[in-house]
Amino acid sequence: MFRYFFQDFKASINVFFISIPLCLGVAVAANAPVQAGIISGIIGGIVVGLCSGSHVNVSGPSPAMIATIYSAMLHFKDYRIFLCALFLSGIIQIIIGIIKLGRFGRYVPLNVINGLLFAVGAILIFNQFPVLIGYSTVSTGDFDFFKTNSNDNTLKILYHAISHLDLACTIIGFISILIVLFYDKISKKFKTQNIGSLIVVIFGIVSVIVLNYIGDNFSTLPLTDKQLVQLPVFTSSISGRFFDLIMHPNFSYLCRLDVLYIAVIIGLIGSVESILSTEAGDKLDKEKRHTSLNRELLAQGAGNVVAGLLGGIPITALVLRTSVNINAGAKTKSSAIINGFLLFLAVLLIPNILNQVPLAALAAVLIMSGIKLIIQVDLKKIYKRGHSSFIPFGITVATIFFTNLLEGVLFGLIASAFFVLKSHQKNPFKSMYDKYSVDEAIRIKLPRQVSFLNKITFVDLIKSIPANSTVMIDAEECQYIDYDILDIIKDFNDFYAPNHNIKVTLNGFLEKYEIKNSPFIATITKEQQEKMTPDQVLEWMIAGNKRFINGEHIYHSIIKQRQSTATQGQHPMAVILSCIDSRSAPELIFDLGIGDAVSIRIAGNIVNEDIISSIEFSCKELGTKLIVVLGHTACGAINAVCDGYSKNVARSILDKINPIVAKVKDYIPKNILGEEVIKMNVINSTNLIEKSAIIKEMIDSKEIKIVSAVYNIATGVVEFI
Repeated sequence: MFRYFFQDFKASINVFFISIPLCLGVAVAANAPVQAGIISGIIGGIVVGLCSGSHVNVSGPSPAMIATIYSAMLHFKDYRIFLCALFLSGIIQIIIGIIKLGRFGRYVPLNVINGLLFAVGAILIFNQFPVLIGYSTVSTGDFDFFKTNSNDNTLKILYHAISHLDLACTIIGFISILIVLFYDKISKKFKTQNIGSLIVVIFGIVSVIVLNYIGDNFSTLPLTDKQLVQLPVFTSSISGRFFDLIMHPNFSYLCRLDVLYIAVIIGLIGSVESILSTEAGDKLDKEKRHTSLNRELLAQGAGNVVAGLLGGIPITALVLRTSVNINAGAKTKSSAIINGFLLFLAVLLIPNILNQVPLAALAAVLIMSGIKLIIQVDLKKIYKRGHSSFIPFGITVATIFFTNLLEGVLFGLIASAFFVLKSHQKNPFKSMYDKYSVDEAIRIKLPRQVSFLNKITFVDLIKSIPANSTVMIDAEECQYIDYDILDIIKDFNDFYAPNHNIKVTLNGFLEKYEIKNSPFIATITKEQQEKMTPDQVLEWMIAGNKRFINGEHIYHSIIKQRQSTATQGQHPMAVILSCIDSRSAPELIFDLGIGDAVSIRIAGNIVNEDIISSIEFSCKELGTKLIVVLGHTACGAINAVCDGYSKNVARSILDKINPIVAKVKDYIPKNILGEEVIKMNVINSTNLIEKSAIIKEMIDSKEIKIVSAVYNIATGVVEFI
């Protein structure tokens, strides 16, 4: 915390000079005592800073609370009653933090947060421009520039501001902007701390002193008191005058319903703004640290409890001051704490010096902070993400412009929710037609999350299932199923399906859902095996390979198939002779389940007496209908022979392949020799198998069929030769 004390101290000075006019301005605009703004600024720095887990947040009186405070003041007509409501609002925020509701702030979409940052930045620029050129002395940091009581619109006010600019303020303001720009470039080029805002404040004070000195000769140049910071100047001791300004709540009104109502409003609005500001601050944080939102609410609640006890106004985390803090190089929360102490000391010790700071200089710092906020938002990226991102962003910005921050965020959330609902109208359920060797089923695969928003789509899907069919609802990869959906599944299984002669199987449902799993079991019986023809089995193998290529496997209940084949025996439809290569597992290549095929694997898929005997047993005794001899590309055994197989490894196998290579190596180019030998080796193994008297007799009687094939390990395609 103390490692970065110097950087944090310099950043706190920047925030300090922004905080003074904003604290005073919020209090004045809300019709609260002037000192209340300063008291809350001090508490927001020290109390909230100490309690907060954020490294960059700066808290204080919130411009977004002005309307609420003003309305409460009109209602209560007694500031001490209002302090009761503020005290209770802090308790409410602490409770929200304790029960950990702050985490729901993480659900605020990024496009809404970006809209918040963009709108605050843009409004800062518009709001502070009249102050920059001396036309207006309003410096609350709120959106008053758009909420004028006259009939003038923004363009008219800009026109009047430019038409009635103050020369001295304008010169100070634009030179201040140039100073900030200069120090921005210097700090980036030399990787030093940016002290531009501090230099601006010093420049502003010097400018006022110089203008006052030459004021006798140039009467239009000196600034008026309203164009300078205006702090109360205390003439008595600290223990006297300052603490006499502190007010305490009237706790006799603590249980009044209207007090509780205002407390809830302040607590909720303050919590939402603090959560959003903290999220925005984390996004702006150059070190990308994350703040516990629950701890932040506890800190804000503690701040408002103290503010209620000492006569302050509502405190929240603030995007503006946080962004100034970050841009000024703050590293830890020491900056916010020091800012609180500086506010306390300044209003007691040096109010006369601070009152020489021109508002135009501060406006320049705020305008540059607004520009930096806008630059943080990548408009191009937001636009490329499509309507679901850009429209909520635009609605957030537009609503904040013409109403306030909270309403803007609310409308942005509504727009985001609309697109979420719209996206759920798309069918998230994957419906597949699984055709097994012995049966077929419609498989409905549930996504990872199934909410009530999917209700209409799911009902439409299950009602589209034709009568007299088999359907499997697969929840194997599903992590959450809303109970509305579970009720629909139960009703479908218990009532709708029986009435339409639909056979339903259920798989993968967790025990807590109280749905009994009844997986679809596709194992071949003796009767089904006997009815199969070799061509049907070949067709099935080709279809299985296509599914493998496309990644669309049919569902195999491995446990149930294991149990079924253990009790009812095996009745495979094919026997596959393939290589031992780890990339060419035939069960995967042909999308097979347990008991579907006999797999014989040997290096180079060569043939010897034992292998032929195994194939004879598979066809004659187990009843397989198809023999597949399967080679594969990039076969290590084939390549070893083509390269001369100098190593003394697996020679008994390689010697069986060598005669094929010896026949063709003289007239087939070396670059394609391996590919050709792979095909020739498969055909050679097929021919050797066909010489078996048992196999030949079964082929001639069309009981079985033998085919040759090569599997491409790169594409997954099995080419039948």
